Amino acid sequence: MTCSEAAGVVSAALSGELDPGDVVSFEVVAEVTSDVDLSVENEVQVVYEDHLGSAHAPSTASDIDDVEFEPELAMGVSGPVEVLRGDPATLTYTLSHGSDGDLSPVASPVVSCSLCSSISYISGDTDTDGVLDSDESWVYEAIVATGPSDPDVIYPEAVAVGSDRDGDHVGASAEGTVVVTEPASLSGVVFEDLNGNGLLDSGEPGLGGVAVTLEGNGEQDSGSEGAYAFEHLAPAGYTVSVADSPEGMTSTSPLSLDVDLDEGEDHDSANFGFARPAIVSGTVYVDEDLDGAMDAGEVGLAGATVELLDDGGEVVDEVVTDADGNYSFSVLPGEFELRLATGIPSGWVATTLVIDSTGLVLSGGESADHDFGVGNQAPTMPVSDQTIELEGTPERLDASDPEGMTVTYSLVGGILPAGLTLEADGSFSGVAVATGVYQIIVQVCDTAEPSACAEFDVVIQVLSSEVLVVDELPFTGAESVNLVAVAAALLVVGSGTLLGGRSLWRESD
Repeated sequence: MTCSEAAGVVSAALSGELDPGDVVSFEVVAEVTSDVDLSVENEVQVVYEDHLGSAHAPSTASDIDDVEFEPELAMGVSGPVEVLRGDPATLTYTLSHGSDGDLSPVASPVVSCSLCSSISYISGDTDTDGVLDSDESWVYEAIVATGPSDPDVIYPEAVAVGSDRDGDHVGASAEGTVVVTEPASLSGVVFEDLNGNGLLDSGEPGLGGVAVTLEGNGEQDSGSEGAYAFEHLAPAGYTVSVADSPEGMTSTSPLSLDVDLDEGEDHDSANFGFARPAIVSGTVYVDEDLDGAMDAGEVGLAGATVELLDDGGEVVDEVVTDADGNYSFSVLPGEFELRLATGIPSGWVATTLVIDSTGLVLSGGESADHDFGVGNQAPTMPVSDQTIELEGTPERLDASDPEGMTVTYSLVGGILPAGLTLEADGSFSGVAVATGVYQIIVQVCDTAEPSACAEFDVVIQVLSSEVLVVDELPFTGAESVNLVAVAAALLVVGSGTLLGGRSLWRESD
C-alpha cells in the first residue's frame, strides 16, 4: 500500500488484488491545532474495480471525533524578598503555559493570593482578549503587609484558575517568601560640652537647630533639647555627621561617626559635643614690697612671656604681656597650668609661684586673676668711683641686699689696675703699680639667691705721688751743693724725703 497527502487529503493505494474474504484496514491520524472546533469530522471514500476491470460506484464512510484540549498552566514568583517589619513587601508572579500540556488557550484566568493584602494584573495580555495564549506571559504584582504580629518569614501563595476550550478548569500556583527583619534606630544628642571632655555628662545642655545627616537617609535638625533620631533602619553600617559647628563654637568630639547597626538595635549614643571659647587671664606685676601680692600702686610688667600648659604638662600656647602687664588666652574647656617663662629683668626674681593652675575652665567661662609677681631682689650699691695714689689700695666695695643677705662680688668686665685683685667679699688686695683711669664691671649676687644679681660700673683712678715744693729758706751760695744733692735724691726716692729732720717741701694744693 502506498500513501500520499495533498491539500489536507490523504490517499492510499493498494498495489494488489483483494481475494474474497480479505480485509484491508488503515488508520488516518489527524493533528489538530489549538483553534479548531471542539469536534473533527472525517470522511473516507473507496474507489475500486472488479477483476474484470469494471468500475464500481465509490463507497464512502465517515465519523465525527471529539477534540480533547489539555493545556497546563505554570506560575513563577520572584523572591525571597526581605523587608523591615512594618514595611510592605512586593512580590511578582508570572503566569504562562506549562511545558507538559498542549498550547491551547486558557480563557479568563483568575489569580488570587493568600496572605497578600492585594494582587493585581500588570501586563502580558498582548491582544487584550482575556485569553492566555501560547505566546503570552501574564505578570501580577502582589503586596504583602507586615506587622508586629507577623512571623519572621511569611509564605504568600498565589493561585491561578482558568478554563480550557472544553470548559475544564486549568490551574497553577506558586509560593513566595517574605523575610521580615526587625528595624534598628540611631539617635543621639547635640550638646554643649561644658567640661570639654567630648562626652555627654549629666547637666550639659542640648543644642537645638543643628543639622544632622545620616548618609543615604536624609537630614534633620536637632530638637530644642538637642536630640535627634533616625528610625526604622535596616541593619547595616551607617555614617552620621554634622557639617559645621554652631556659630561661635568649636567641636570637642568628631564631626562624623561610623555606626554598625544590628537587627533590632537601638543605638542611642551618637552624640556631638561643642564648646564656646573660655578666657584665662592675669597680670605680671612689679612687686615693690616683695610680699607676693599685687598691692595698690604696683604696676604691671610689660614684655614677660606666660606659657599655657595642658594637663599633660605640654606647652600649647604662649603670650607676651602688654604695656600694663596683662595677658589672656582663649581656650576650649579643660584644666590648664600657667607658667611665667621669660622677660623678667636681670637680677629680679618671682615673688609668687611661677606655675599656677586654672582648675576646670568651663565652656564660655572665664578664669581670671592668675597673677605673677616679680621684684628686684638684686643687691644695690652706691656710686663707688675711687681715686687712689700709686702704691695704694682701693677701699672695699659697699653693696647691700634688700633682704639683708650676704653678697658676693666678682669681676665680669674691664681690667683692674695692675697689682690689684678683687676679692669675693668686695675688698681689694695688692697695690696699684700703674697710674691711669680704670673702668670695671662688678657683679654682685645674693648668696642665698644666686640668680638675684646686679652689675655695677666702678671707676678707679690711680694718680702718681703728689708734687714736691721746697719751702722758702734763707739761701746762700754755700748751700748750693747741698741743694743739688737733695734734688738728686728726690729724683731717685720720690717725695717725702727728710733732710736733717726738717721738712724741705710742702704739699701742693
